[in-house]
Amino acid sequence: MSKTAIIILAAGASRRLGRPKQLLPWQGETLLMRTIQTALATPCRPVSVVLGAHAGIIQPSIEHSEIQIVLNPEWQQGMSTSLKIGLQTLLAANINLEAALLLVADQPLLSTAHLQQLLAQPLDTGGMVASFYNGKAGVPVLFHRRWFSALLNLSGDQGARTLLARHEAQVQTVPFPAGAFDIDTLEDYEKLMPDY
Repeated sequence: MSKTAIIILAAGASRRLGRPKQLLPWQGETLLMRTIQTALATPCRPVSVVLGAHAGIIQPSIEHSEIQIVLNPEWQQGMSTSLKIGLQTLLAANINLEAALLLVADQPLLSTAHLQQLLAQPLDTGGMVASFYNGKAGVPVLFHRRWFSALLNLSGDQGARTLLARHEAQVQTVPFPAGAFDIDTLEDYEKLMPDY
């Protein structure tokens, strides 16, 4: 089986929320730990978590020896910096990486079953398999290694979605209606809590 790694992007400052969203309680653990456990339930290894803002208080909350923590000192310069340092760290480890699956830490309804669906799609056509919600392709998204150089060339606040939009014809999608639920504000969190 070809080697696929997971990169969880969790370096943001959660400015609109006013506190680190990564540490919000969710189903008996933090939102970030829930995402990590979901990732670890797949066969993908290694699983990396990119931290930036609030790394000092978030890192001690990650209780798992299988997790590779990557610190992004340039997190203030935008999402692309986290994506790039996460990917560069994997490539530097020389693990013959075939693909990378990108996750974010604020999709509380993400399931391992959805990740397995993404991983089950053939990557030999366009080389990108994305989740589909809100009428467009987004994260989680799986990239074949042929897209790694394009990912490393992103800048500022550009993320994976920039590439997906630019090369729309080459993107396969898997429906993920629950992906529309993410947590940016306290209202988002409170809205979800009574229902799940």
